[in-house]
Amino acid sequence: MKRGPKPQPRRRPAGLAARPDLAASTAGPRSPIMPDYLADDDALEPARTVWLENIERVVANGATEADSDLFARYCAQEARYRAEVRLFMAGEMDAPPVSLVESLRKMGETLGLTGPSSRTRIGPAAPPPENAFLRNGRRLVK
Repeated sequence: MKRGPKPQPRRRPAGLAARPDLAASTAGPRSPIMPDYLADDDALEPARTVWLENIERVVANGATEADSDLFARYCAQEARYRAEVRLFMAGEMDAPPVSLVESLRKMGETLGLTGPSSRTRIGPAAPPPENAFLRNGRRLVK
């Protein structure tokens, strides 16, 4: 333990509340923002669909504005994967490349959409109801 007085907590500068641009930037994390290239390009409509399907789950798992680009890449790759699976199921092409599946898995785990870490956030399953016949034939010792 260090000698001397205890350190004082840092206080917000008085001028910060007067400047709304600084106050907003330090107010806390914001949700991911769809990048312009994803919002404007008509060819990326399937990626926008993936974005809209998953944005609530990503925000619930703690994604911020800093994760916008990663989430946009995830959506574009997921849209490509879905299209390739449709073609594969129709017999028009080979299976999607394993590298695509692996990168989707990694990005999904980072965003909290897939993998064990996403399941721990959901919470444990409800316990099974107690079996009334469990102690049949056994006497309880009191």
